[in-house]
Amino acid sequence: MADDDNQDTLPNVSLGPEPPGRSEGERYPILVALNGPLKNRTFILNKGEIAIGRNMAADIVVRGAHTSRSHARVMYANIHDRNAVPQCRIYDAGSTVGTFVNDRLVGPEGVLLAEKDQVRVAKTVFAFFIREAEGDDLTRKIREMASRDNLTGLFTRGTFDRVLPRELARAKRYQRHLSLMILDVDAFSQVTQQYGPNAATDVLKRLGSLVPEYLRSTDFVARYGGEEISILLPETDLESSMAVAERLRRNIGHESFSNGSESFRITVSIGVAPYDWDIDAPLELVNRADLARCKAQGLGGDRVLAFSHG
Repeated sequence: MADDDNQDTLPNVSLGPEPPGRSEGERYPILVALNGPLKNRTFILNKGEIAIGRNMAADIVVRGAHTSRSHARVMYANIHDRNAVPQCRIYDAGSTVGTFVNDRLVGPEGVLLAEKDQVRVAKTVFAFFIREAEGDDLTRKIREMASRDNLTGLFTRGTFDRVLPRELARAKRYQRHLSLMILDVDAFSQVTQQYGPNAATDVLKRLGSLVPEYLRSTDFVARYGGEEISILLPETDLESSMAVAERLRRNIGHESFSNGSESFRITVSIGVAPYDWDIDAPLELVNRADLARCKAQGLGGDRVLAFSHG
């Protein structure tokens, strides 16, 4: 996942020269580093094969203890077809820790890269883009990616940590309702053990699309950490937020998941905490919602519980 740097201060990206043999306005593929020492460096993929690794002879040199000398390679299959959408497939080159695309391990067959895919080489994350014109807003795309979790598509924890204080200040100033929900998958480690890590990854990915379906466009949803999802509901009192949480719990419980050979269902527990006058810091509201979530799971899970002082 990309670093959670403040998207408002993300520097402009230097695109470098046009690739040899391409005229202005034509499409060509690039990789942009999202974190680490290479952050915001743009690499134009203007060769049929691009080597990535710790070796100083590599086309993209990635330093770090976990990076292999020859870590990955990108094959640009149709580099000579100037009118076609670039077909770039990434392969692991026998690295020690593997190469990942969108948190999925790259297998022997490689992965055909699509716009906004995130490629992880050891601890360095790159975003893949197809550059279409000198005027397209690549900086905006990178800012958007930096604020989103690449697996679920939800906002990141860092973005949530910036939004929550603003929403609390607004609720306090205008005396408006605000509620926070923290949703957690019950016995998630058992899903991984019984159905495999890919099935567990698919659960998180599906939740990223399922949860917003039952919310308003004004609600704010973020991957808080692991399998936890935080949901901010502006202009929503405790009674209404409990109804929303119960609808979420019920509908997620009806969903069917699969690892390819077996189908299974999951349950979730949701802790709900409304903004109250005695809350002075954002972390207090988070702690209240999380405490309610912990109690719900301690009671067997698959339930919604509101925070109480008792």
